[in-house]
Amino acid sequence: MRTVAVPATSRSRPRPFHSDRKAGREQTTDVDTVEQTRRTLAEAALARVQEGARERVLTNGPDRSPPR
Repeated sequence: MRTVAVPATSRSRPRPFHSDRKAGREQTTDVDTVEQTRRTLAEAALARVQEGARERVLTNGPDRSPPR
């Protein structure tokens, strides 16, 4: 199993100094897990785009504009 260091998430505004105990600490994430998550999100995005295209065709009929 491979691991990679991932910086902690940043905030839009900094926390007060006294409550920022974990600043600078990195979490380790399995590279394979990150890659699987990326693939899953990409597949979900593609499915959503395809679903939207099918809905438009059903609602508006096929696009009759000339190909680009």
